Amino acid sequence: MTLLFHLRFSGALLIFLGVAHAFFDRRLNWRRDTRKLTLANRQIFAMHWFYLALLLIMLGLLFTALAPELLRPEPLTQAIFLVTTIVWAIRLFAQWFVFDAELWRRDGFNRAIHYLLTAIWIYLLAVNAFALVRVFAKSRAASASQAAALPGNPPREFPPAPLVSPAPRPLPS
Repeated sequence: MTLLFHLRFSGALLIFLGVAHAFFDRRLNWRRDTRKLTLANRQIFAMHWFYLALLLIMLGLLFTALAPELLRPEPLTQAIFLVTTIVWAIRLFAQWFVFDAELWRRDGFNRAIHYLLTAIWIYLLAVNAFALVRVFAKSRAASASQAAALPGNPPREFPPAPLVSPAPRPLPS
């Protein structure tokens, strides 16, 4: 499977996660819990929840629809993959070190979801990190070939000519 496939698959996964946010409310009892909040905090929570779902869907659409363009060695694609790599690394860290283990250790369903989400974050991190390395390497190679083609740069010999030191002179007696 190619990196292009994995970018598109990760995009579909992000769309799924974004849509799944509509059902988290039922499992996590958000409506019951947010009733205890002030109106302002309840509305802020709802908007953050909505925008997170929307962002996941939009990022997923970007990865599925524009995967070939994302693999072009350009500064924008490098920035996109750098940011998404950092985001998924932080999310993976949070899965294990921010959320209390008591939330998933004792409940079989929550434990299964915890490990599933861990696998998803590892996958997204790996795909984005690999794409970052690939795009960065292509960019470096393109820059090197452009620099070699500039006027005034003599063509390089391949393999480079060995450095030969002159024969030592005999010492005067």
